[in-house]
Amino acid sequence: MPNRSARVPALHRREIAQLCELRVLLEPNAAFLAAENITLHQIEHLRFLHEKMISSVPKGDLEEYKRLNMAFHFEIYRIANNQPLENLIETLWLRMAPFISRTINWATTVPGRFEKIASCRHHELLIAFQKRDAEGARAAMRLDLSEIHETEGYWDAVADSSKN
Repeated sequence: MPNRSARVPALHRREIAQLCELRVLLEPNAAFLAAENITLHQIEHLRFLHEKMISSVPKGDLEEYKRLNMAFHFEIYRIANNQPLENLIETLWLRMAPFISRTINWATTVPGRFEKIASCRHHELLIAFQKRDAEGARAAMRLDLSEIHETEGYWDAVADSSKN
């Protein structure tokens, strides 16, 4: 923008739904590939990130949770060892970052909702990785990404935020 100012483009409900759909198509495939490539050391690193993420929830440290969640996911995409796929996923995350942040903040507005969503399916992903179960990893990632979209009030909140 003029004078070196920046503006975050608003996402409308339809575009959010389309971006979410693309994530659900791409990211489970990255989890599938990661399960085929992953080492025990990488599983332990993911477990460490997951445990730190979960410990940030009772403290209400949303910024730490967001940072760790992103690190957890991008470690999986790196392990998948498919650079074009990782680039596409990164583009989607960059486009959705402000919305994802608002969504996490929204999830804290009802007691217990954030806690339920925060633990999502990362534990199931870790189990699938431990077993080298590529299909299980794909399914767990799909559920992890879909969980919030199926939470009561989510799409109403999306509609409200896209009016602003």
